[in-house]
Amino acid sequence: MIRLLSASAAKKRWALAILVFAIGCRASEKTALLLAIMPPGESFQQAWSGMKSDLGSNYQWKTLDPNVPNAEDSLARLWSESSPRALVLMDSRAVVLAKRMQARDTAFAALPKFVLMTLKAEDASKGLHNALGVRFEVPAYAVFTQLRTLSSQDFTRIGVFYRRYFSAFVEDSRRLLGKEKFELIGNCIDCDGSGASSGASSGASNGASSEDEIIKRLGKGMDAFKTAGVQVVWMLPDNALVNAATLRRFWVPRIRQGKVPLVVPLANLADKQSDLGLFSAYPDFFQLGVQAAQQVVQVLETNVPAVTLGFEPLISVQTTLNLGVAERFQWEIRKEMLGRVSELVKP
Repeated sequence: MIRLLSASAAKKRWALAILVFAIGCRASEKTALLLAIMPPGESFQQAWSGMKSDLGSNYQWKTLDPNVPNAEDSLARLWSESSPRALVLMDSRAVVLAKRMQARDTAFAALPKFVLMTLKAEDASKGLHNALGVRFEVPAYAVFTQLRTLSSQDFTRIGVFYRRYFSAFVEDSRRLLGKEKFELIGNCIDCDGSGASSGASSGASNGASSEDEIIKRLGKGMDAFKTAGVQVVWMLPDNALVNAATLRRFWVPRIRQGKVPLVVPLANLADKQSDLGLFSAYPDFFQLGVQAAQQVVQVLETNVPAVTLGFEPLISVQTTLNLGVAERFQWEIRKEMLGRVSELVKP
């Protein structure tokens, strides 16, 4: 059946249609294009999903893998063709790529650049104009106050291996842990100027010292921890000290044969397959993306300067507790607190 509208009703219908069209036009004018430079890994995808979920349809996206051949030329082409409002940089390679591009184009240098999913993001971004973001590292006080809440036994002395590049982070961690009555005992692998590993933001070794030398220094450091009465060892997310070789030759055999448990930075180092770490606290990648999205809104929609926001500490953390490792080290766990753990690994 066909319904005929009166003249007045038709005018109202046309007026409504025009209003809807006008609103749609204004919405499309507000749509901003963001260019995300990131590797294709699952954790990066989770962070990106968090950003997309929070920002919604007001933002469109283009992506670029920084590891593809001729990535700099691809970025230059995307920049020229798309004119994004801002960059989202995940991983140190994305940061390096953006630094190279800003040297070629002053307009590119002025873009807001949101850095996340990057080890020591603030240091990695030095020299990058208009940069801000979310730090990747879980604060030490968050790691060990949570472990203390879960533990029946008392512990205060924490050992940590680190490189000179991480000195400021370790000193800040020592200060904050001290407020919680913990003592952080550090062992710097290369602070004697030996060049055991480089200070590059990528965390890669500069080849000045051999793998054998690093393994030797880690072994001596563990002996020193034993003498100092260290009760738990904290592993930092540093690829120079934690990689396939050091895991195989030092971390796995030494921890499994020793009497001091290990707190690890990644969930897979505390899972049933690795059976290495007692406890792990790591970023909630989706929520990290949501946190970064809030910075995007503040900068692009409310015109807050990037320098005002700077680099924020991580807010949302997930945890893994390996009960089998706890049994092996006779580390007493408060069962009534297990509901606070994101993932329990049973024996």
